[in-house]
Amino acid sequence: MKRCPSTACVASTNNPVFAESRWRLHPRVALRPERFGAMVYHYDTRRLSFLKSPDLVRLVEALEHHPSPRAAFDSCGIEARRWPSFQRALSTLADSSMIEPAEDSSSSTPTEASASDNRPTERQTLGTTGR
Repeated sequence: MKRCPSTACVASTNNPVFAESRWRLHPRVALRPERFGAMVYHYDTRRLSFLKSPDLVRLVEALEHHPSPRAAFDSCGIEARRWPSFQRALSTLADSSMIEPAEDSSSSTPTEASASDNRPTERQTLGTTGR
């Protein structure tokens, strides 16, 4: 894969994270904010990852609220010169199943949508024990 710092390269890559589709955190992933960014934990794979930038945390949280990653970049105010490093981070998160393509909410009924959202409850989020 050809690497270049231009935003045109970011938009033209074959990486599925940058297709014109919506992405979201996997339903079994929790984010724990930290001063450096956030810890990301996948409850199914038991994988722990670190987001090393508060901007990256904002971007990951914004993904599901925008029609494409590019729209999320724009809404978070991330400078175009920084996009390639964020693209690599999102690609890594996708490869490790921390983020996934979001289902089209118009294609599922409200019951299906709520049943498929197995996101950890507040007690299950990182840093809480529930004891």
